[in-house]
Amino acid sequence: MSKEKVDYYKERDVLGQEVPDRSVRQKSKLDTKPVIDYSGTFRLPSIKIRYFSTLIDVIVIVGFSLGVTTLFELLGEVPGYIRGIAFLFIFILYEPLLVSFGCTVGQFVTNIRVRNFKDTSKKLKLHLAILRTIIKATLGWVSLITITFNKNRLAIHDYISNSIVLIPNR
Repeated sequence: MSKEKVDYYKERDVLGQEVPDRSVRQKSKLDTKPVIDYSGTFRLPSIKIRYFSTLIDVIVIVGFSLGVTTLFELLGEVPGYIRGIAFLFIFILYEPLLVSFGCTVGQFVTNIRVRNFKDTSKKLKLHLAILRTIIKATLGWVSLITITFNKNRLAIHDYISNSIVLIPNR
C-alpha cells in the first residue's frame, strides 16, 4: 500500500475517484452564441421615431377604416363576410403585409425599416410579421420599454419575432 496523501476536501465522484477542479464543463468559444451588435453598423431609431412611425400608421389605418365604411354605406347592403375581410385586412394585416414586402406608410415617412435580426438584408417573413404585430398590439407602449436597455434597441416584440428596426444607409 502506498502512502499517498489523501485530501479529504477534494470532491469525489460516485466511485470515490477525485474529481478534477475543472470538471465542470466550461463553455468553449464554439458553445457561446455570438452576440450581434448592430449599433456600430447601422443607425438605430430612437423610441421617439418609432412612436411617431406608429402614430402615422394609426392615422392611416383610421383613414382606411373611414374610407371603407363610407364605401360600404354607398354600396348599400354589404355581406358580413366582406366587412370581416375588410376589417381583417385593415386592422390585422396592414402592418404585417407591408412590413413583409417593404414598409408601412409610417416607416416610409420616418425612414425606418423592419428587417430580420440575423440577416438584415432580408425582410421579415409574413408569419413573423403577424406575430410581431399581435405582440406589439397586445403589449402596447410597454413593449417599447426594452429599447433603452439594449445596444440594438430591440422592443419586446422585436425579441420575440427575431426582428430589428433600423435606419437604412443611403
